Amino acid sequence: EREKKGREKEKEKEKREREKEKERAKERAKGKEAEEKRANEAEEEAARRQKRLLSQEKVIEEEVARRCEAELQRRFEMRLASDSWQDEVKQRLEAERARVKERIDKEIEETKQRILAELAAKEDEKRQALEELEGQKQAEEQQERAKRAAELEERARQNEE
Repeated sequence: EREKKGREKEKEKEKREREKEKERAKERAKGKEAEEKRANEAEEEAARRQKRLLSQEKVIEEEVARRCEAELQRRFEMRLASDSWQDEVKQRLEAERARVKERIDKEIEETKQRILAELAAKEDEKRQALEELEGQKQAEEQQERAKRAAELEERARQNEE
């Protein structure tokens, strides 16, 4: 009986140890789950922090870009309003005006010369045509005089006869 009791005690002891081992395994599993959960939470927190940092960086970049643009616009407007800029613009406009005027004057002179040359050519043609007409008229008059003279001679001969 003692042996039986001793075996029972041993069995109970083994049973308790198995239960303890199961509990320790459960605790280890729970610890592992808790550790995984903490790791996941840490990763999520790191991702949130990274996202927040990126968002802050984006906001900062946008603000820097906005400020740069505003400063460039301010400097541009100051430059446009400055007397030196106004003088430079006036000088450029005057130079451009002079260049355009010179080009237009040149075109006008070329057109004038072309028109004068055309008029001179037409005048020459007209003069030549008049000279030709006058030459024809003189030739016709000479023929007419020659014809009259021939008629007068003919009458004179007839009268003498």
